[in-house]
Amino acid sequence: MITPKKQFCIASSKCMVAGYDKKTKIVKFYFARFDSVDSYGRIPSKTAFNRTIKNNAKKWSWLREHTNNDVIGKVLEAGTDGKGAWVRAQILDTSAGRDASILYDEGVYIYHSFGYYIIASHFDTINGKQVEVVDEAKVVEVSTVLDPANLNATIISLNKSQVEVLTPDASPAPVTGSPDDKDMTSKDKEDIINFIKEF
Repeated sequence: MITPKKQFCIASSKCMVAGYDKKTKIVKFYFARFDSVDSYGRIPSKTAFNRTIKNNAKKWSWLREHTNNDVIGKVLEAGTDGKGAWVRAQILDTSAGRDASILYDEGVYIYHSFGYYIIASHFDTINGKQVEVVDEAKVVEVSTVLDPANLNATIISLNKSQVEVLTPDASPAPVTGSPDDKDMTSKDKEDIINFIKEF
């Protein structure tokens, strides 16, 4: 099934930052997990990000709360492992970057998310519930967020500092306002068509 619409999917997990190197300001974190269904009822397959990582990972924006003009830094590399998809990114000297540096240092920023287009997906039953399995996605940005929809993507390291991963006490709150066709302008739809042609 081809699903040509822009979606924002949040996949994150609470963890305690054990250290932060203010000199290099490099953060490595998961933005998606392969073992967890998000509150939109979606889960990525283990190969969903292979092509987007190979073709355009260094072009991804690293944003604050999915806000285009709040750039925290730049993506240095991306990859996947048995748990999920991750990025290694460097905080830049922007206003959002300076704020993020403080908030990472203080343990306020612990959740991450990503914005993407679904290129292909199918429906399956997992634990008795119907979910949308994203077979292929094109990631356009990763974000640091305060309010996750899925508590399963962790900060892996802050400049190789050790991180203690904590188990969340509560279930994630549902996130409202998921983008839908009715929210899209004709230019949005045209951009999606062009983008899929180029993919």
